[in-house]
Amino acid sequence: MADRDPAINLGQFTERAEAFLGDGFHESVEDVLDDALRLLEKRREAFEIMVREKVAEALADPRPAVPIDEAFARVRAHLEARR
Repeated sequence: MADRDPAINLGQFTERAEAFLGDGFHESVEDVLDDALRLLEKRREAFEIMVREKVAEALADPRPAVPIDEAFARVRAHLEARR
């Protein structure tokens, strides 16, 4: 991986990141970013787990498959009925 400039330009997010400084948890903007990225990783992992579970449920469902056009028609009808 190529060396990168260690300076971070957060642009419009600088003030938001700096607002977390002095809270006792973050000593630097880098700490704030590290926490934010860690939370994004956890969120992605949780989403991937949920998708895998839903796929497993669908594959285990004994009912016959529904053609995609019919499935979307059902969804559209359901949404229209809720309006």
